[in-house]
Parts: sequence; structure tokens; C-alpha cells
Amino acid sequence: MPEQNGEVKHILELDGIRGIAVLSVMFVHFHAPYLDTRPLGLLSAVISRGVVGVDIFFVLSGFLITSILISTRGASNYFQAFYARRALRIFPLAFAMIAVFYWIAVPFAHRHGLLPKLPESEQLWYWLFLGNWRQGLGFNDGAELGHFWSLAIEEQFYILFSLVARYVPGRRLAQVCVGLIVSSSGLRILIAAVFGFRTDLVRLTPLHLDPIALGALLACSGKVLQWAARWRWPLMLTGAVGLTLTLPAGLDILASGLGAAGLVAMAVTRPIPVLRLGWLRSCGKYSYAMYVLHPAWIVEPLYKKHPHSMTLMLTALILGPPVSYGIAVISWNVL
Repeated sequence: MPEQNGEVKHILELDGIRGIAVLSVMFVHFHAPYLDTRPLGLLSAVISRGVVGVDIFFVLSGFLITSILISTRGASNYFQAFYARRALRIFPLAFAMIAVFYWIAVPFAHRHGLLPKLPESEQLWYWLFLGNWRQGLGFNDGAELGHFWSLAIEEQFYILFSLVARYVPGRRLAQVCVGLIVSSSGLRILIAAVFGFRTDLVRLTPLHLDPIALGALLACSGKVLQWAARWRWPLMLTGAVGLTLTLPAGLDILASGLGAAGLVAMAVTRPIPVLRLGWLRSCGKYSYAMYVLHPAWIVEPLYKKHPHSMTLMLTALILGPPVSYGIAVISWNVL
């Protein structure tokens, strides 16, 4: 999988997986204010499990980024090239969204009574990609940029993991990944046993590393990748359990990560026509921009004013994803 000069062979199926992940997140975010009341019955329950899309992203990211790190570990500009690529990929769009939200949308919403007053210090956490800690510790005052928690975990992880990948040999690197998988899921179990478990805790970086480490493990070891491809159906069945059930101590995160690992391994080792569908791969191409820029935060204040509006609910659910896609395409060509 890894190739020379930090480039990774482009596998069309992985774009399709990205498309599935981002669409599942889109639907759950645009339907979020209604999830407690389940206005669409079983369909609302199915949509609510779209949060698994984040763990699919994590596994895929761990696999691709680690592949790049391994393929460039001998380069003299290893750190400069990696951090520059991450910065150019992540920062312009994220910072644009943070600026628009806090400097334009929030003042407008305050003037019209659509949002409560937000603490002045809140936005600093997002500028520094530390918002996941504020949320995980229970201080998520605004929550309208709540989806940035996953971006924060990734950036914090790769700052440290790029050091590990540079200096730790391949076999030992795989062992590090296994250690991260076990320790992250184990820490959730320990906290649940001693203090009780809150769902917002999984936004803390040490408590949500197993999916990223699973993806990294696939990149570290060809044997593990082939094993995961051979056992893809049991792994994806495990993921289905994590998708349909809320397991104790956040073990559904580990289950979903295992399922995503089986899916990624299958996509890397064999052609999958459904994942090559043009519209699905197009969503995958623009998935980062769709995730960062999707305007789901608009729905919450409108819902508070019109809590029983079926028209508002259906409009958000039906138009939200394609509108997000359109915004993403524009941003791709502008930024």
C-alpha cells in the first residue's frame, strides 16, 4: 500500500467508504434535535446510529496517514513535509468556519435571540484544536461547533504519533498500535467501573484512540491487513453489533472500529463495485469540507422556535446533505 515520496496508491473504494461515513454523519446531525422524540420511528432510530461514521473516518484516517508516515520515515524533511501537508489540508477550512461562526453567525444570532450568550473563552479552545477537551469535561457551552471534537482528536494524535512512526521500527510500531487499542478501550472500562460512564467522555482524546489505532495497525503490518481482509465478515458483523447496540463503557466504539477495519481491509484487497459508485466517491472526495462546513447548527435554534414542525424536520433532513455538498464543492474550488 505505501509507495514512494509519501504518496499512497489511490484506491477508489476508499473514497466510497468516505462517502458512506460523511453521509451517515450528515443525516444524524441534521436530524439531531428530533432524535429524542423519534418522529420517524424506526428510521429516526437508524439515523441516530450515524455517529458510527466518525469511527469509520478515524479508521480510514489512521490507515492512510500511517501509510504516508511509514513511506516517508527516511526522508530528511519528514516532519516539515508531514506537518505542512496537515496544516494545508486542515487549517484553512477549519479556521474559516471558526471565524465565520464566532465573528459573524454568533453576533447575528445574539441580536435575534437565537442563541444564548457564549463565553468569550470558548472560541480559543477551537482555534487551538482543543475543543474536544472542553466538550468531554462537560463545558460544551455552545455546541454548534461540536463536530470539531473529532478533528481535534486527530490533530492531537498525529502530532505525537508522527514522532513515534519516525523512530519506532515497523514491528514495534504495530505493537504500539495494539497498546493504544487496548489502553484506550480499557481506560473507558476502568472509568465506567469506578466513576460511571458519560457519553461525552468519549470526546476526550485518550478515550477514543482505538479506531485510529486500528487503522494505523492495518498500515503497519501487511499480515494484519491480510488477516483483517480474510476475517472481514466477522469483523463487520462485530461492527454491526456496535452500530445497532449501545454497549457499556463505550465498547460500541471498539466494535464499530473493528467493523470499519474489516471494511477498509476488504476495500484495499479487492474491488467492490458499490463503493465505486460515482456519486458516493464524489461525496468522499469532498467529505472533509462537507463535515467541517455543514450548517446543521442552524437547525437547533429553528427547532426551538418551531419544535413540532414536520416541514422543518423534513427540509433539514432532505436538503441538509446536498446543501452541504454544494458548499463543500464551492470551498474546494475557492480554498
